[in-house]
Amino acid sequence: MRKIIMLLGIMLLCSAFVLAAFTSVEYLGTSGDYKVTYQQTIKKGWNLLPADLGAWSITSDTPEAEVLQKVKAYYVYFPIHNKYANALSGFNDQESQQLQSNQQYLQSSAGWYYVIEDIVLSYIAEDGGGMPELYKGWNLLTIGPSLSILNDDVAVINKFPTGDCEIENFYMWDSFEQQWSSFTQSQNLQDALDELGDDDAIGVGIAIKVKDSCQLGTGPGTMTAPPSLPN
Repeated sequence: MRKIIMLLGIMLLCSAFVLAAFTSVEYLGTSGDYKVTYQQTIKKGWNLLPADLGAWSITSDTPEAEVLQKVKAYYVYFPIHNKYANALSGFNDQESQQLQSNQQYLQSSAGWYYVIEDIVLSYIAEDGGGMPELYKGWNLLTIGPSLSILNDDVAVINKFPTGDCEIENFYMWDSFEQQWSSFTQSQNLQDALDELGDDDAIGVGIAIKVKDSCQLGTGPGTMTAPPSLPN
């Protein structure tokens, strides 16, 4: 339980919704490395926040103890089992096993946090990390630097890196209005996804639905068997 609380303190200091955030990018010499700084007001109520434990360096004017006092719920989603688990109260034996089988997914996922007061926080991410894997159905995904134009391969195609995924829909969570926001009502799905490739979308949590389990990326997708010989 103590370990869960410590991890929660690290994970909370992240972002919630792109329209209220500010992102700055600093390129670190000629190596191609970069540093992204993202500032966000975490709103009272539910927030969909990044859950990557290793990618973010955190700064805040609010002491960590005060931040933790303002968190009343924290849920992670296990897409393999299609269920939520309450990390704040600690995992039971079954959930601990499920946590292990969902571990790779959780590295790029988002979680639900309920806070009782607004909190202004910022974090720093350096470089990008790997491309996320998604599971059939709905997934909670954090838009990391590797999915943005900071990734040279993404910048070349200038599109959201769908890889071999057939994306059926996605929503963003509006923490100000406490409701889902759909950007596909005024434009087609691909155009809406492509807007997530901008560097000012880094840190945003979305719900994304895919037809089958797949991996995001800039490649042509999964290679099929070679063509059959002619008759």
